[in-house]
Amino acid sequence: MRKYTILILSFILDFILLNIFPFVYNSINNLFPMFLIVSIFLIYPIFNTDKSYYITIFISSIIYGGLFYNNILLGISSIMLVGYFTKIYNKYINLNNISMIIGIILVIILNNIYIYLVLCFSLISIFSLDILLYKIKRSIVLNLIYSLIIYNLFISSSSKNIF
Repeated sequence: MRKYTILILSFILDFILLNIFPFVYNSINNLFPMFLIVSIFLIYPIFNTDKSYYITIFISSIIYGGLFYNNILLGISSIMLVGYFTKIYNKYINLNNISMIIGIILVIILNNIYIYLVLCFSLISIFSLDILLYKIKRSIVLNLIYSLIIYNLFISSSSKNIF
């Protein structure tokens, strides 16, 4: 139940922050939430099977892609890539606060670069590398704060009996 609570909370916070502080690649903004992407990384240890994890993130990616990317296929492919990376990362690294921070930074960079490359190679839109780096830089702090709160309240082994 915690995993779905985290996902719903992430959707709500993403929706609120992206509508209050909309990010357009060509405008300057200090906040860029990627809470669902962060949550996909964080909830992996809670799932009993990889199949249920992938089904959950697939359904979430359809909704997220439709709401935030206006492109369901881009949403599915980027979030499933994050899910696959998360599985591999958790296979080799035990999750604690430090490894979680490193993983979140890698997920943010991976997701932003993937979307940047898809948009540039499909000629939908071409952005400069400076805009990509700016977006990555501006999204890391907010998402790390969110991930530390969620990880320590809902996921870490010391708090598993709370919910």
